[in-house]
Amino acid sequence: MLPNVDTSLADHFGPPGQTSRCRWPILKMETLLVTGAKASHNHTVHTMHSHMNKAKSSLITLEGVGDVLIEAPEKFCSSMLLFCKGLGMLTSVNARARTLSSGSGSGGGGRNRSMSMEDYDKPNARRLSVTKS
Repeated sequence: MLPNVDTSLADHFGPPGQTSRCRWPILKMETLLVTGAKASHNHTVHTMHSHMNKAKSSLITLEGVGDVLIEAPEKFCSSMLLFCKGLGMLTSVNARARTLSSGSGSGGGGRNRSMSMEDYDKPNARRLSVTKS
């Protein structure tokens, strides 16, 4: 069964190393291409994306990065998670919460994490005031 799959892929995409016969528009699934701006294969990824179906493909180029998986795994993870959520998969997976850092340590600039979404929906004159209290 695997040789049939290999033959089918070779028919559609050509032999390995030969990309001139690639027929990327035949792909019917959503595709996410991720590359670093400093990557040696950056031009190849952009060329491949230009030949793909724009409605079914997305391209993310991370600035200042060569190898995305080594230099920016957090950005790749969040991009992949958002891509999967956009497809309706992995909807119950929550992104890792980021810690808020402030210069004074426990400054009042951040939001109170003990409040629920319902608490934030309730009007509170002190919280919504523009002047400092």
